[in-house]
Amino acid sequence: MTGQMDSTVFAYMVNQASNGLALLSPTDGTWISINPAYSNMLGYTPTELMSVTDKTLTHPDDQDRCEVESILAQIRTSPKEKYTFQKRYLHKDGHEVWAAITVSIFTNPESEVPMYLVQEAVDISARKMNLESAKPIYTDDECLYQSMSQAFRIANMGSWYWDLTNDRLHFSQEARLIFDHMLQSTYFNEIPFSQFVHPDDYANIEHCIHEAIVHGKSGDVVHRINLPGQVTKTVHAQWEILKDGNGKPIQLIGMVQDITARVRTEKRLQESEKNYRRISEYALDFISRHAPDNDATFLYASPICRRMLGYEPEEMIGTTGTSYVHPQDADSFRNYLSDIGQGKESEPVSFRFRRHDGSYMWFETTSQCMYDEHGQVQELIAISRDITERKRLDLQLQEYKSLFEYNPSGVASLDLEGNLLSANYGQEMLTGYTQQELIECHFGPLVDPEDLAKTSYHFNLAKQGLPQMYQIGLKHRDGHRIDVDVINVPIILDDRIVGVYGITTDITERMRYIEQIEKLSNEHALILNSVTEGIFGLDLDGRSMFINPSGAAMLGFTQEEWCGSNHLGWIEQIGQDNCYYPVHGTPIELALHQGISLDANEAVFWRKDGTSFLASYQVTPIYDKGERKGAVVTFHDVTNAKELLKAKEAAEQADRAKSEFLAVVSHELRTPMNGIIGMIHLLSDTQLTEEQHMYTEIVKQSSDTLLHLLNEILDFSKIEAGKMDLHHEPVHMQSIIDTIMNLFRARAAEKQLGLTYSIDSDLPLFLGDASRIKQVLLNLTSNAIKFTESGSIGITIEIARGADDRDMLLICSVQDTGIGIDMDKQHLLFQSFTQLHPAINRKYGGTGLGLAICKKLVELMGGMITVSSEVGAGSTFTFSLPCAAVESEEWLNLR
Repeated sequence: MTGQMDSTVFAYMVNQASNGLALLSPTDGTWISINPAYSNMLGYTPTELMSVTDKTLTHPDDQDRCEVESILAQIRTSPKEKYTFQKRYLHKDGHEVWAAITVSIFTNPESEVPMYLVQEAVDISARKMNLESAKPIYTDDECLYQSMSQAFRIANMGSWYWDLTNDRLHFSQEARLIFDHMLQSTYFNEIPFSQFVHPDDYANIEHCIHEAIVHGKSGDVVHRINLPGQVTKTVHAQWEILKDGNGKPIQLIGMVQDITARVRTEKRLQESEKNYRRISEYALDFISRHAPDNDATFLYASPICRRMLGYEPEEMIGTTGTSYVHPQDADSFRNYLSDIGQGKESEPVSFRFRRHDGSYMWFETTSQCMYDEHGQVQELIAISRDITERKRLDLQLQEYKSLFEYNPSGVASLDLEGNLLSANYGQEMLTGYTQQELIECHFGPLVDPEDLAKTSYHFNLAKQGLPQMYQIGLKHRDGHRIDVDVINVPIILDDRIVGVYGITTDITERMRYIEQIEKLSNEHALILNSVTEGIFGLDLDGRSMFINPSGAAMLGFTQEEWCGSNHLGWIEQIGQDNCYYPVHGTPIELALHQGISLDANEAVFWRKDGTSFLASYQVTPIYDKGERKGAVVTFHDVTNAKELLKAKEAAEQADRAKSEFLAVVSHELRTPMNGIIGMIHLLSDTQLTEEQHMYTEIVKQSSDTLLHLLNEILDFSKIEAGKMDLHHEPVHMQSIIDTIMNLFRARAAEKQLGLTYSIDSDLPLFLGDASRIKQVLLNLTSNAIKFTESGSIGITIEIARGADDRDMLLICSVQDTGIGIDMDKQHLLFQSFTQLHPAINRKYGGTGLGLAICKKLVELMGGMITVSSEVGAGSTFTFSLPCAAVESEEWLNLR
């Protein structure tokens, strides 16, 4: 089953291949199997091609490349065991098809005897046409072919080929031109040119055909042909016979030449032997005789002027040669005539000569003076040659040189190993290397290392004849990367790929611009999709161009349903007076058409499901380079806005009442607490037993704790109520630190903890609230001692200066080696009434308000507080406050 599937897939691949694929007999080249691409290339059905040799449909000039024995020999001597070449097929409708052929051998695995020739054909007719029209320089074979074709046209000659085996007759383009294109390229089973043979010559032609086909005789014949329009031509036909091994004629290869002009010339030469001698050796060029005057009056014009110029010789005789010269070339032509008339030797002159149809062709003329027996110039003999094509090629070559040398893109040619053979100025500017440094350099060092494998891959494909386009990075000589577009085109000479052209264009700025655009587009999309307000865009006709997810959700549409349609009449149907708007008369539509901005605080918007809601929206026109393109509508649901406002006011009122209650209760509780504490102090001074003294100490500690809690609640409630006032006075940090050290030195010593501090030596007096700064430091230091069992506590006071002493930052840190705080719990530290763990609360006590008050006090003073801690390694609390130094005069005034 697998083998059958593989066979089916293989057959499908062969039939779907774009290149022609065929199996040929290894004995005589007969087609055994052929795919649709091959048969379509040739114009025949596969049935018509079966049992026909590949050589049969090959152009006669290329048939020597189809010899099977030669192909087998070439394959066996090839390292790749393949034979590649190019040749022409004759299409069924008669035109020529250029094909690139690759032939390999399929051998019997057991006997190693060739079973099939596997032939692949690629149609390269278009490439050949491009090469014919675009290449400034021909290869040797192409040059020979071009020269032969040009010579055939100049000599009015054409070729023909008669395959007797398949009864197929083919005429070249030049041969068809002789018959005024009355002949087709290819005929089957008929001899069409016989209908054009002059009646008086027909019997002779039939005899020649009989002798050639029956007796295999080569030969030639001169006869006349009649063409439409009462045109009679004289042609010279000649042929050679090709025979098979049995001596039977199988092919006729022949030439036909239009000798009408020559016959006419011969008749005229018979009338004038003198003229015959003068023009006989120049018969292929335009030969003319001129009077020795300043305008080179025509005395004689050779018949080729008919085909070359479109004039009859008689028309030109008596006219001046200068009248045919292009005005821009007239002065140089007259100077040439003057030099010739004075006997000076001159190089051939090139100028443009006017044809009968008004167009100009390029002439290259060589002239010679003819003298009489007295040494006087009798006439001027001129031989003119058509160099129009050469001029065109020269101009084209110059254009290609300009395209190469002045191309802003980098252009280089490389050999098959990847070495640069030539490089233009653009390549030099692109890479930073000189042209001398680039030549003979391999492309590898020029490519960014990360793109080297990609470059090699595409270069290898170009070496195989496949043009490539891709993007890579080059390394400039100074080391920076250049993003470039690269085009690789194979260089083909003599039907062989000999190198690769590389064309590189700098796209660095374009790539950066695209990246910026994509980044900006992504950012805008993120913003548009993240906002809670609904946003949609309209074109000038009211059609929706886009809508963000929030807007689509509020209106009940999907983004796909919304875009591309006009929904304005649906979403805004009625106004606040419950009256329907007229068609196309909603406020949004009017603002869109008038190109104005519009704000609406409470409008009724309708959802897709028929429900409505109150919306606040804004319409803003969109302009692009001064031209109005549409509008953007931004809206949000305000249905519950009033209820939310009332709830907010109620919550704020309740919060104020809570804060006032806490402040009043805390203040009222402190008065009896102060009395209790005072009485406990008096009681402790009386004669008490040890047990009574212990009870008194417990009551005292509990009272102090309760008073501290009341003070914290009072401070917290003041801050919450916004009634905490800050004092603006000079702060002496050394005095604050001394107070803290005196208060906690005994507690630290009791727990055998080190207590140290450090203050910047250049710390100035600054304005601030000393009592609140001391309160924060007291709280942080107290916590540090409370939660530290061993080690030390360090207090650090630093100052960070800005542009001047009016712009400073006070930085205070309290560092301990205590229990530390888990990272997951650090965000709870500064929340009010929060403890990190019940076990900590039971062991160390506290209300959870201390750090919350510190945070609010620091923020009230315009600063911020942070913590850095690790479990088991201690904690560091740091707060920073903006401050300004106190100048001496200002301090005196304050005092």
